[in-house]
Amino acid sequence: MKARHSFRTQLIVVFVAAMCVTMGITVLICQLFLGKFYRSQKLKKLEKTYETVDALASRLDPNESDETFSAEVTQLSVQDNIEILVADVDLQDGISTTRDSKELAIRLFGYYTGYYRDKINVIRTEDTYTIQETTESRIQTNFLEMWGQLSNGYWFLIRTPLESITNAAALSNFFYVAVGIIVTVVAVFVMLLVTRRLSAPIVQLSVLSRKMANLDFETRYTGNAGNEIDELGQNFNRMSEELEQTISELKAANVELTKDVERKTQVDEMRKEFLNNVSHELKTPIALIQGYAEGLRDNVAGDEESRAFYCEVIIDEAQKMNNLVKKLLTLNHLEFGNEKVSMERFDLVQLIKGVLQGMRLLFEEKEAKLSFPYSEPIYVWGDEFQIEEVVTNYLSNALNHLDGERRVEISIETANGLATTSVFNTGEQIPPEDLGKIWDKFYKVDKARTREYGGSGIGLSIVKAIVEGHGQKCWAENRPDGVVFYFTMGQ
Repeated sequence: MKARHSFRTQLIVVFVAAMCVTMGITVLICQLFLGKFYRSQKLKKLEKTYETVDALASRLDPNESDETFSAEVTQLSVQDNIEILVADVDLQDGISTTRDSKELAIRLFGYYTGYYRDKINVIRTEDTYTIQETTESRIQTNFLEMWGQLSNGYWFLIRTPLESITNAAALSNFFYVAVGIIVTVVAVFVMLLVTRRLSAPIVQLSVLSRKMANLDFETRYTGNAGNEIDELGQNFNRMSEELEQTISELKAANVELTKDVERKTQVDEMRKEFLNNVSHELKTPIALIQGYAEGLRDNVAGDEESRAFYCEVIIDEAQKMNNLVKKLLTLNHLEFGNEKVSMERFDLVQLIKGVLQGMRLLFEEKEAKLSFPYSEPIYVWGDEFQIEEVVTNYLSNALNHLDGERRVEISIETANGLATTSVFNTGEQIPPEDLGKIWDKFYKVDKARTREYGGSGIGLSIVKAIVEGHGQKCWAENRPDGVVFYFTMGQ
């Protein structure tokens, strides 16, 4: 399933939403409570100013000038943006920090006598002062006031306009909104930079997991987030390696299983083919033996010479059957690994000379012209007895198919740690379509001719089993005037 939004986009949206919600809550709180908070602070400021003015007035000497007291009171007024009036006991003479000192004195007198007619909302009353909220109808302005008597008997009036509190709250709200918008824009820009680095490892992990889902295990996590994402990435890498190895093992096991199934099928087919071939190969000699034996029994051969001929045929066919059984047993041992390969170092030239010496009479009988121009030793590794079987089969095959100039040439070429032996004979070529089949059991290119010299079609199968058992190769090629067979040996 494809993600609708990237992690980076979601992170920025969540951050901006959080910023907007935070800013909205802040503005709402300011709208609801900032004015009350300013008002409470102003009340505290009025009380503190009262305490300061009372302390200054208590040190006031009637016989001295009140310029110092006036300057200090004025400084308080300017510093806290409030109006202060301090009058004597008769409310006749006093100090005021505003030009409307007479107006303030009248208001103070009106508060004291109770004749003041404007709207008054008393907030708190103490023994020496009263805190109240008033509305001055003349200028339509609300004030937060504190009036009463100081400890030295002087009257005082301290007030501050409430409009400044409202304006300050509105200005603060506007400032918070403006700053919030600017901070949000800057924060979004910063988040774009930060989330690029934060989301890069996660994006890499997403790509890695998608490739793993498609069984592509080549990609690895290479990020450097410096946190738990790196550990997650390393776990992905290990999981990818384990999955790759496991799937590889499963595929290998599946291939082996397929091979086993194919091998079993091939074995069944080979078993059927083997039984058919053996039956076919044994049928002719058995029929001949049975026929000539019945002739002897029935005295068909009346003279001694005929009986001797019948006996020779029976012995010859029995020998062929015996050779066939021996070759089949040998091939069976080789193919199923029962014939152990005894690896030793021996002289291949001397081995071939020994085989040629044993077959000298056959070469003379076939009038074969032999070429084997080697006298120096060539050493190879292998089972000398089995390689002798290979050479014997090749030479027997060459003599049985010899024709034309009746030449048999044996050569050995060494290169790259291998000794390649070839046996060439002049005669008819092997049809190209049969070159790959001559190594199969019981396969005969010319069945009539094979029967003529008593061949069973197993010799080359034994050669292939021996050579492959040594981990080497064997093959055959046609030449213009004959056929050449090869096999390799390690040096």
